[in-house]
Amino acid sequence: MRTLSRLLSATFWSMGSRARFADSLHAQFGALLDFQFAQLAPIPVLPKDVCERLGSYDVTIPPSRWFAPGNQDLTGLIYLVSIAKQIDARSIFEIGTYNGVTALTLAMNLPNTVVHTLDLAPDDNPELPVDDGDRSNFCFRSVARVFEAREESCRIVQHFGDSAKFDFSPFRKQIDVVYVDGAHTFDYVRNDSAVAFDMASEKSAIVWDDYGRRTPGVPRYLDSSVNGNIFRIPRSRLVARFSPGSVPCVFGGEGAERCITGRDGPPAIAGEANVGKLLRRG
Repeated sequence: MRTLSRLLSATFWSMGSRARFADSLHAQFGALLDFQFAQLAPIPVLPKDVCERLGSYDVTIPPSRWFAPGNQDLTGLIYLVSIAKQIDARSIFEIGTYNGVTALTLAMNLPNTVVHTLDLAPDDNPELPVDDGDRSNFCFRSVARVFEAREESCRIVQHFGDSAKFDFSPFRKQIDVVYVDGAHTFDYVRNDSAVAFDMASEKSAIVWDDYGRRTPGVPRYLDSSVNGNIFRIPRSRLVARFSPGSVPCVFGGEGAERCITGRDGPPAIAGEANVGKLLRRG
């Protein structure tokens, strides 16, 4: 009996070890694919000195218990707040509220700023195609936003609607930071980016989330705008595009010389992006 018990224990331990090994191997393979994706990405990384300048701000983060899978990570939140502070943003529009952590973080750190945030209503269906990851986030449409009971909620304006049909005209050229984090299919990224360019003020930044191999619709669109003032934010999923008016604020007096002056509107689609070279695996 004791021998059988030892045998069973060894068997279960072996099964557990195999599972842990498989998980570790899968994670390492995913990290390798992420590295390869970054090497192929045509969008340049934000210069180190600019990152250091943005990293000089103190940023307050909401309690960790309010974070859920799919929320922006800490690095992304810090950069997003820091970009808004650097250009002295007074108006922000977020496409994709989710559970409200990002909107709350922005409001907590920018006391003179109004944060608008848009999400699909609980009883609404998307007009354009969405992927499985987007569908898995639909459950948060009926969940209370984390900012609702906070004092910062007086500066957070919740809008409901599909970004493909929502009337953004009252915000035309009025928004200093547009944060695009809605659905991740190519059709929605193209739609939301066109909206973002239309809302952006003269001294503005447009920030996209989820630039990575797991959401190919985002890089497929953004990789076609490599000839604008657009940069990847290191150690994050973010890409930021700075308007000509915001470049001196972000890059300093001589910073404009390091930027690639691009169009003031959304770029035309230039075919398949380099992300096509790296299959969506892992």
